[in-house]
Amino acid sequence: MTFYKDRKIAHSFVAACISFLLLTNRANAQLHTPHMAGNRQLKHAEELLAQKQYRNAALAADMFMQQPRSATTPISQSERDKAGYVKTISLLNMQDTDAESVALYFIQHTANPAYKQRAAYGLAQNYFRNNRYADAIKYYELAGVANLSNEEVINAKFELAYCYFNNSQFTEAEPLLASVRELGGKYYDAGNYYYGLLAYNKNNYKDALNSFNRIEDKKEYSNIVPYYIAEIHYFTGNRQKALQDALKLINRSEKSFYHNELHLLAAQVYFEDKNYTEALPYFEYYYDNTERIRKEDLYEMAYCYYQLQEWEDAIDYFQQLGETRDSLGQSSTYLLGDCYLKTGDKKSARNAFSICADMPFNPGQKEASMLIAARLSYELGYNSDAIYYVNLLLADFPNSKYTDEAKTMLSDLLIRTSNYAEAYDALSDVQNRDNNYNRIYQKVTYGYAMQQMQAGNFTFADSLLDMSVTTGTDPVYKAASYFWKADLAYRAMNYKMAIEYGNRFVNSPGRKEWVTMLSPDATERNAFITMGHASMELSTFKEAQEYFSKARYNADASTDSLFITSTVLQEADAVFMQKDYKKAVALYDKVIVANTPDADYARYQKAVILGLSGDNKGKAEILSGMIGSKPASKYENDARYELGLTYIEDNKYSAAVNTMMPLTEAYEIRNMAPRAWMKIGFAYQQ
Repeated sequence: MTFYKDRKIAHSFVAACISFLLLTNRANAQLHTPHMAGNRQLKHAEELLAQKQYRNAALAADMFMQQPRSATTPISQSERDKAGYVKTISLLNMQDTDAESVALYFIQHTANPAYKQRAAYGLAQNYFRNNRYADAIKYYELAGVANLSNEEVINAKFELAYCYFNNSQFTEAEPLLASVRELGGKYYDAGNYYYGLLAYNKNNYKDALNSFNRIEDKKEYSNIVPYYIAEIHYFTGNRQKALQDALKLINRSEKSFYHNELHLLAAQVYFEDKNYTEALPYFEYYYDNTERIRKEDLYEMAYCYYQLQEWEDAIDYFQQLGETRDSLGQSSTYLLGDCYLKTGDKKSARNAFSICADMPFNPGQKEASMLIAARLSYELGYNSDAIYYVNLLLADFPNSKYTDEAKTMLSDLLIRTSNYAEAYDALSDVQNRDNNYNRIYQKVTYGYAMQQMQAGNFTFADSLLDMSVTTGTDPVYKAASYFWKADLAYRAMNYKMAIEYGNRFVNSPGRKEWVTMLSPDATERNAFITMGHASMELSTFKEAQEYFSKARYNADASTDSLFITSTVLQEADAVFMQKDYKKAVALYDKVIVANTPDADYARYQKAVILGLSGDNKGKAEILSGMIGSKPASKYENDARYELGLTYIEDNKYSAAVNTMMPLTEAYEIRNMAPRAWMKIGFAYQQ
């Protein structure tokens, strides 16, 4: 027994001496153990590894492998595996630059399953420490748990789960986190947090609440987890507890990470309790302090203003939902119309109820909106619209509670207005069609054609105008019919006939001012514009230029400056298409000087011409001026793209990338993103 003790003491003494030598000779980076037997040297390397003296352990393992051996006592494969394992783990813990390659080689070539799995665990942790979570997954899976201690098993489960989580493999992460959150260890809190998140997102609120309750007071999570707890109370029906928690967190001296969302939660609870006075300031705080707000939350905020009779504020926020085409959008538009009525703005109310009447999502609001739109149209003198909505109401809701009022209104409208449809039907049954009949028929068919055009029935309208031209003798109605037949021909893309009918109108006998009194839009200048556009479509650019020029000269310079500038721009386009760039630039310059809303388009076209003429510098100056201008130019994105192309032509690839990159980010111009990405990719390639 005494002999054993002496051996043990001697062994410890030798080990201590060797450790001292290692520590005092790190600059030499080698172990001086000339009297140490080979197997003892390997054993000592293991001891150094256990003591976390990784550099010395790696050196000891290397020396063991490099020491000379006799042919009768070679290094066994198990000893090689052990030494390789010690070195691998040591290098990994040292964060050595060769650690990864050494570990990968060792894992691939060792046949010892225990060392393979332990080394895989070490490599996985190395990846984990360096945030290489996707790489770590493979080696955590290879390591398994058979050769890990209980503590290592817990750590490995969490770390693998965290890697899965960051790799969006939530199904794989969940069971591991469920285990870790019950096992304790250094990842106990984190395990409960991430498991709680997964359970929360799967609407498994009971388990989520259980995990969150364990860590809500922990410093690392006290700024986040209480918000989730409050939301869970809300989602599970305990709204008062949710409100209590939200208010407590809002009033806390240290702001929660979800401070804005807590205001929204409080607002929603108050809103559902119909306590609009209390809800409104929380909605306002959330609206003022968040970058994006859901349409549902914006509606609730607007509704609070509505219920509190703050009509102007309600109008502002309901208007923001005006483009929404769903049930919420229809309700917003209906309430918006009511707000306008409360403020006496009948014109805006009529527009709002007209929009609401065209939506199918809420039948009750649709039905009521039809009647209100008809009533307001009737009061404001929009008799045709009033008739339209009354007929639509009676057709769509034959058993409507508003039927009596609608029919009464319709009766009065038919008395006050010329109902061309009924007049047309009546005239169709007339057998004796004398000159008086033809005179009336010409007016009825013309008027009926105008109604059909407004309704979008262009083919029928065109046939009615044919009847008006061929039946009657009144030159005013005939000229007006030619004007609108030219317009309809253009809409139907029958450009040759549009030009023919336009010329018939221009060359019609009689005074054109009488035609304009019948139809204010039927003017020579408008006819020339139509013929100019038709010529552009036919690629007869010279003729188009002439028509636009005639339109300009038929306008009154003292009252129609905008129209004249517009025709100059159209004439410039026609000249541009003829490749007469010098003249086109001169015309575009006139538009630019006039500084009308079309000025930016003229600048853009001028820039394009400068580019075609080889003046990239001038082109770039114009386009640069259109980017970031105040107010923003509607051609800014086109200018940005064209400027990027110019930079590419000039081999200024970095400038091209910087110029085009915003085109890939904005949602409203997502159609430009693919083209921009292509050019950006080309620039990066260069």
